[in-house]
Amino acid sequence: MGAWWRLFIPLARYVEAVFLLLFLMGAGLISVVVERSLRYWTARGQSRTFVRQVAGAWRDHNLAEAIKIAGRYNRSPMARVAASGLESFLAAMPLLSDAEAIKVAQQAMRRSANAVHGEMQRGLKILASIAATAPLVGVLGTVVGITYSFRGYGISRSAIMAAVSEEIAEALLPTAFALFVAVPTLWCYKYLSSKLEAFDIEVKNESLDLVNYLIICLGRRKQLRGWAAGSHDESAV
Repeated sequence: MGAWWRLFIPLARYVEAVFLLLFLMGAGLISVVVERSLRYWTARGQSRTFVRQVAGAWRDHNLAEAIKIAGRYNRSPMARVAASGLESFLAAMPLLSDAEAIKVAQQAMRRSANAVHGEMQRGLKILASIAATAPLVGVLGTVVGITYSFRGYGISRSAIMAAVSEEIAEALLPTAFALFVAVPTLWCYKYLSSKLEAFDIEVKNESLDLVNYLIICLGRRKQLRGWAAGSHDESAV
């Protein structure tokens, strides 16, 4: 039988410690991937629903209704950033000029986007750390295992190699298992990072669209005021 079956037989304590650490890394990989995948899936679904439902409020220029709709989807990055910008804009309108109110909304959306990015990024650094350190842990186990295999032998080199060949094969198992952990971890990290980047782009586009929308709303309000003033002047004449 090959040397791989010795994985299921009690190893030296140092090898056991290496495998325990690698198993913990594998468990961390699974937990982070499952949790982040569910989080991203929920965020994607809520963002799509938010875009559909808020379209009517945008069309009617009903900012209060848009904020109400966004509040229902607090798992959506787009909805959270939009709500933050709209709330700050409405709060600043009675106190500041139009340009200053727009600036306040932009700052609020920027802060909200940073907070959302930090929340959506949670766990990805753990994957990056596992992908970077798992191979080193495996190599450490292999080096220590090979060193342990040669301990206590005082015979010729050929006799030593014959005696410790099985121990050397066993010592290579930590590196093999470490690569088995590290490679999928790196794949998952790259995949989830691409999803996070897509969310960041959506948030950035939403912020720009919202600023443009608020500028249009302000221009429309000025136009309506001008019409009202003109109608009042005509009636006075």
